[in-house]
Amino acid sequence: MVGENKVGAVELLDTHRPEGFRMLRFLGGATQETQRGNASGPVEEKPAVTAMRRFRPPLRASVTLESGQPVRVLCAKKKEVQGDVLWKAGPWRASGDWWERDTWARDEWDIALQNEGSVALYRLVHDLLGGGWFVEGTYD
Repeated sequence: MVGENKVGAVELLDTHRPEGFRMLRFLGGATQETQRGNASGPVEEKPAVTAMRRFRPPLRASVTLESGQPVRVLCAKKKEVQGDVLWKAGPWRASGDWWERDTWARDEWDIALQNEGSVALYRLVHDLLGGGWFVEGTYD
């Protein structure tokens, strides 16, 4: 399940491209005490943090638009990733590497979908060069 080639440390690359990182060999060394600070001192309560779990590869989606805004999303591969858009933020436009062959441009939306009695938060991406829509991940 886990082996030498399946564990690593993330190195961020000098790019704004999605997935702009590479995996390096993991070199342990930090102890739990150095990671947490002084274990004998008081523990600060921190606010809740939301994290996005990426789908790899991103899920291809069919998106219904009204006035250029997503109002319904359907992913054939994951039935739970579908429904009416209750809330949205965006789009945030990102692009890069225009001087290279594999240039990229995209609009990103954060959306809340109503599906089967629950609400879930997702990152929706429109590939501006290829024209496709993808659900890139879900928020915890």
